[in-house]
Amino acid sequence: MLSNEVTKAEGEWLFHENEEATKLYLVLEGAVALTLFVYLNGEQQHLATSHSLGKNEIVGWSSIIPPHQYKVGARAVKGSRLLEIDAVPLRQLLDDNPEYGYHFLRQIAEVVSERFMLVNIQILSLMADKENDPIAG
Repeated sequence: MLSNEVTKAEGEWLFHENEEATKLYLVLEGAVALTLFVYLNGEQQHLATSHSLGKNEIVGWSSIIPPHQYKVGARAVKGSRLLEIDAVPLRQLLDDNPEYGYHFLRQIAEVVSERFMLVNIQILSLMADKENDPIAG
């Protein structure tokens, strides 16, 4: 058995940025926000992404891709029900079944690509806001 159903209350963490990535999640109900710590003006500030992940979305792809360290944190933004998958036996299953592993990793690559695009859009938006800010500019 690779998975079990878990519930997370609003504000409860699934995992934190830079932790060892051991679990992959599928959102069954609710919403999960991806978070990371950034430095602005020399001070560490907590920044949540502008979007949250909902039903049928994957959280924790870093558990499948080396070096198996979460790149961001994940926290329930409302009560959520998730399928929690133990990544170590999942990776072994993918290694033992290369054809299935190939198709699974194609899906993971699509998730990574989409999230990368969303982060780029956010960064460009922040830069444009700063350039148009008469106080900052």
